[in-house]
Amino acid sequence: PNNLFDPNVKFDQEFDTLFKALKDRKADTIFAAVADKLKQEGCDRILILPAYPQYSATTTASIYDAVFAHYARVRNVPELRFVKHYHDNEAYITALRDSVLAYWDNHGRGDKLVLSFHGLPQRSLDLGDPYHCECYKTARLLAESLRLTRDQYIVTFQSRFGKAKWLQPYTAPTLLELAKQGVRRVDVICPGFISDCLETLEEIAMEAKHDFLTAGGKEFHYIPCLNESAEWIAALRARGAGGVGRKGRQRRERCLAPGRRQGRARRYRPLCQIHGRRLWRGPS
Repeated sequence: PNNLFDPNVKFDQEFDTLFKALKDRKADTIFAAVADKLKQEGCDRILILPAYPQYSATTTASIYDAVFAHYARVRNVPELRFVKHYHDNEAYITALRDSVLAYWDNHGRGDKLVLSFHGLPQRSLDLGDPYHCECYKTARLLAESLRLTRDQYIVTFQSRFGKAKWLQPYTAPTLLELAKQGVRRVDVICPGFISDCLETLEEIAMEAKHDFLTAGGKEFHYIPCLNESAEWIAALRARGAGGVGRKGRQRRERCLAPGRRQGRARRYRPLCQIHGRRLWRGPS
């Protein structure tokens, strides 16, 4: 719709008709249905804005695959724009900060803030996936906006399964260790999710809470995702209105996790693009 980013139009009303049309469809056909609906509405420019603030080939790139797979069968392809990530977008960081402060105003503040992100196999990082570094940058910017010292928060990664090594530190063992160290209360937030889901509401708010309390912790507080908060919806609209233009604090910098040697991080060269093809140049 032409007035998608009109501030006078409520975000939920904008998509109400579209969601009603899609509610009975299977997940693998949703984008095709969305694209067909937009075509009927006369849209010839489409912005793809992922629900993943931090880019990963396993998440955001899979959206690209679905989009291109659909339009490979379309004769008249609309103009497509993609938002790669917004992990350091100022409005996104501000919305996270405000949600944490609002929770602390109502429930008090814990001894440690745990920022738990969805995990990935370590191999993804070794192959050049920027997700790990973008998670740490989100955490650092959020901590700075909350004026936290380095010992007042910790970054962890959840949802590990299988025998392969995943991004560390792992969320569950970290919470157990904090309880054993005498940390009485932890506040846990999942900045990599813009809305709560089974992974946050069950794995973190229920299972992780049980583990922490069983190990000797006294209080476990889960801070909800941004969900439908007015500040976040306004930030999302602003990010969309900016198209692929990068807003906010977007300084170019190398983001290394604590303990990761810079020499190792340089082993991999960046992606290059030749005639529209993304090519990995491989180890140097």
